Amino acid sequence: FGTQVFEVMASDGSEMNGTHVQTFELQVQRANNAPTDITLSVSEVAENNDLNNSFIATLGTIDADNDAASFELVAGDGSEDNASFTVSFMGNAKKSTQAGSNYGLFANAVFDFETKNVYKIRLRANDGFGATFEKAVEISITNVNEAPENLVLSSDTIQEGKAVGTTIGTLSVSDVDANDTHTFTLVNGQGANDNSKFQINGNTLVSNEVFDFEVKNSYSILVQAADAAGLTTVNSFTISIKNVVEAGIADLQLRYQLKVYPNPVVDYVTISGSMQQGAVASISLVDMFGRTMISAENVEGEWIKEIDMSAFARGTYFIKIESNGEYQSIPVVRK
Repeated sequence: FGTQVFEVMASDGSEMNGTHVQTFELQVQRANNAPTDITLSVSEVAENNDLNNSFIATLGTIDADNDAASFELVAGDGSEDNASFTVSFMGNAKKSTQAGSNYGLFANAVFDFETKNVYKIRLRANDGFGATFEKAVEISITNVNEAPENLVLSSDTIQEGKAVGTTIGTLSVSDVDANDTHTFTLVNGQGANDNSKFQINGNTLVSNEVFDFEVKNSYSILVQAADAAGLTTVNSFTISIKNVVEAGIADLQLRYQLKVYPNPVVDYVTISGSMQQGAVASISLVDMFGRTMISAENVEGEWIKEIDMSAFARGTYFIKIESNGEYQSIPVVRK
């Protein structure tokens, strides 16, 4: 296409051979070619996108004429999610093998991978000379790791006198990232006053000392949950110590005629009692840290137990007797 120059000569055919030459200019116009494809610089966007920075992709066409096209979202097959996007002019285009780089695709919604991860839109390109091309396009939403939340403890009470390592409750969190794993730890911070009194095994909170309701009946801890990528959430918990009614303890000792002698002890200490008909007791000797040194189960009737403490370190121990849900703890001093 363009200007074509040519000459035409005419002859009269006589013996004199009379001729005339004329120069002509012919303007040849090109035939317009429609775009054959629409391109996007990228076809995905990360979830939790910022609408203040909503640009997703540059739009372009495959066009033999290299026309700078305009673009719009149109109805039709594959247009069900058009409302979640906009197409906007971004500035003057420079012609290239992919024309139309002055238009961009922008987000018109905040995307959530866990809710929906593929969006369908339909685009139309107009080359400016009356030729158009339409294409259905899928925009993929990519997953972004998100922090766990809602850290909870299944139970926050423990009965006084329970041994070290007694289970208090199970820790858990909510996490929108399916199949993510979590690590629970006691951490410093506001609410961590009594962390040293507890331990976490996996996701289980356990005691780290033998609690006495009359000494202290409420403890504060701070727990952190971290996902596999290191994102965290924290929560503080108040652990309550459940009282064992002292009147019941005194009644138990009288009712079962419990005796411990000698006390203090150098080597052997004797424990005796008389269980009521049908009553069964468990007896154990624990140290100051709640570690069980000796234990006996299913004690009934008239009974007497002798315990050799000669190899034990000097200090205070406790003889624990439990029967029918009642509890008795008797201190014994090894001198």
